[in-house]
Amino acid sequence: MGIWKIIDVTGSTLDLSTNLAFTVEQAPGTGMAPVEIVSTDFGLLDGMIYQRTRTSDRVFTLVGTLHGSSVGDLHRKRSNLIDQVKPDRSASADLPIIFQYTGASTTKQASAFYQGGLELGNVTARFEPQLKMQFWQANPYWEATTSSSATLTSQASFGASNIVQRAACGA
Repeated sequence: MGIWKIIDVTGSTLDLSTNLAFTVEQAPGTGMAPVEIVSTDFGLLDGMIYQRTRTSDRVFTLVGTLHGSSVGDLHRKRSNLIDQVKPDRSASADLPIIFQYTGASTTKQASAFYQGGLELGNVTARFEPQLKMQFWQANPYWEATTSSSATLTSQASFGASNIVQRAACGA
């Protein structure tokens, strides 16, 4: 299921599996962001007129297993995981958690806030299977961690008869 990492408040990168003993097995909700169709009804006529599509916030879940060598070790690792996602992990402000995912063609990154899932579930002797941590994303898009550049050409002259306006769709 790829490599999942958290960039902590100090800027260090923590691998969920290696550093926090949490193996991500599924990640529902991390695919294409849900879209919302905005429309207006015709009033007296049947139907509606399409206006635009917008992307709203979203919730995604990381489903996996938390591993420990004993019950005590499992609880220590749970505590370490909680320290990385809890809302008050930084004294300065409620900061989003920055996730990185490597498994696609490029490494992707997204910011999210912890919503639930670490309330303590089905714990066995040394692991907690099917742990489901939920996170809320205000910005529903995953971004590439690298950038590319291109040379843009500019028009030498701009006539006074030309009118430029950006449409709601960005054109």
